[in-house]
Amino acid sequence: MEAYMNQVWLAFLTGLTTGGLSCLAVQGGLLASSVTSQDKPRRVVATFLIAKLIAYTLLGFLLGFVGSTLVLSPKLFGALQIAVGLFMV
Repeated sequence: MEAYMNQVWLAFLTGLTTGGLSCLAVQGGLLASSVTSQDKPRRVVATFLIAKLIAYTLLGFLLGFVGSTLVLSPKLFGALQIAVGLFMV
């Protein structure tokens, strides 16, 4: 049981780290330009950021639900992993 929990924590930390870094790379410029803009009130920027957070959370729940209901054969799962790996490179 302890080994399983260690794997769960490792997967969680890996996802948090890689997800946070990729999010920073993609969204950092947009966030920096929104925050440093002096002509927009802070309320507009805060509304934008909160709406973006809610949208990403809902999309994450939706995709997680869809992913949890799919059952792939081992061959299809392997092919999908290879395709995703090639796409990421």
